[in-house]
Amino acid sequence: MPSLATSHSFVSGHARQLGSARSPAHLGALLVSLAVLVSACGGSVSESDLQKWASSETGFQRLAQVIRDAKQPVEVRVRALEVIVEKDQAIRVRGMIDPVPEADRQTIARALVDKLVTQVESRSPTQAQSKDAILSLVRYLTPEQVERVQRAISVWAFSDISWETPAPDLKSKLEARIDAGQIASLGPHGLEPAAILLANGFVAEQMVRYITSVDVPQAKELLLKALRRFLPTYGVNPLYLDAVRRTQDARGAQLLFELYQNQALDQEARDACFTTGALMIDVIKNAPADQKKAVADELLKIGGAGSIDDRWLAAANLLALAGSSRLADVLATLKDDKLYAKDETDTGKRVLDFCLDLQKFGTAAEAEAPLRDALNKGTNVQKSVAVICAKALALEAVKPELGALAANLGKPADVSVADFLGETTLPDGKKAPITLGLLAQNAIEGMGLIAALATATPKLEGEQLDARRFMIVVEFEAVGEPYTKAIDERFAAWLENKAKAPK
Repeated sequence: MPSLATSHSFVSGHARQLGSARSPAHLGALLVSLAVLVSACGGSVSESDLQKWASSETGFQRLAQVIRDAKQPVEVRVRALEVIVEKDQAIRVRGMIDPVPEADRQTIARALVDKLVTQVESRSPTQAQSKDAILSLVRYLTPEQVERVQRAISVWAFSDISWETPAPDLKSKLEARIDAGQIASLGPHGLEPAAILLANGFVAEQMVRYITSVDVPQAKELLLKALRRFLPTYGVNPLYLDAVRRTQDARGAQLLFELYQNQALDQEARDACFTTGALMIDVIKNAPADQKKAVADELLKIGGAGSIDDRWLAAANLLALAGSSRLADVLATLKDDKLYAKDETDTGKRVLDFCLDLQKFGTAAEAEAPLRDALNKGTNVQKSVAVICAKALALEAVKPELGALAANLGKPADVSVADFLGETTLPDGKKAPITLGLLAQNAIEGMGLIAALATATPKLEGEQLDARRFMIVVEFEAVGEPYTKAIDERFAAWLENKAKAPK
């Protein structure tokens, strides 16, 4: 490139040649443009140059040349970028730095950010523009710089914002300072402000995605705190439900079961809440005791106040969650209110499912006391369930209570539970109501059959043993020979189907 003196001679001579063909105004603009060009090409660049160039589109092009020019001192190139920010053109900074050769790019970006972050921290007149420029350059910073700028911008934007800030004030303050996309650039330092925004219904989906993307312990705490405020007011959608599920936190399940009871939500949304909460049961089992109890308490509320479906759904999930430790509370939700006859699902199947779940998740030792209490003092519904569950658990310890009920079989003192379990078919084909005496005698005989499996000939093992035991439990409407015949027929059909199944 010609020296500065030669360049001026060239400009003057060239201007004289053009003087006869151009207007004075055009000639003046050309002289300014060419003077800017030569200043930016290797010569010294002054502060006045930078200020002058930052006043026109042509000047910004010259500033870009200075910033890319490796011959210019780093301080000058960084100062050129500062001037751009000061002129409220922070949006240009990233585009100015990206073309800088890689060897210099990070050095310049980091030096610039070091200067700009002080503008934010000191709340200088260019604080907002500095914030915008900084966040556009995060990719070029060291981890230590990223931490510093995220913290500084968070303090700058959110120091006067709390969970108690009224929504209108929150909205006006943040709109004047930072946008949602920038909050998501603040890493852990933006989590609480994002949660506060979410709680108030602002950019909810974006804030949920951001909070769930930050892998720090406090993220799920803040998410659940925000959603506890947000969801009852603004409703649920699959994104929010999945976010709660992925916390794998018992408090999330508790929230979902609370929402299921919220009659202000439509049924579809409530059902989705319950289903999502149920998917978390296995995780809740290992939660702290107080959190696990809180979830169980919500399920008990559902079972105690809801529909027939709610009773059985709550009971099944309580058994999966707490085994037999809350069995007395679960049995208490099975009210004898004569609504079971209206149930579209077979009540006998519901009871069997419940008792088989108790066998799977509970223990006979823990279940003994609540089942005995139900057999002695429970309603007819609770006694019926207790009898069938005692057989499923092969709970020999309650045989005295079962014997007392079975002694009434065929007598006027026997109690019909037809309004709960319906009727049975007698050997002569006639229908008769199922009674407590029939259930109890069936349970006593069933326990004997289960005990006999250990010495049966031929000896059953594995899948066959499990199938036979299952059939002893699920046949509860007959006693004596009809009972054993029903088990034999069911088992024979099962063996036949197994033999026909593809190998």
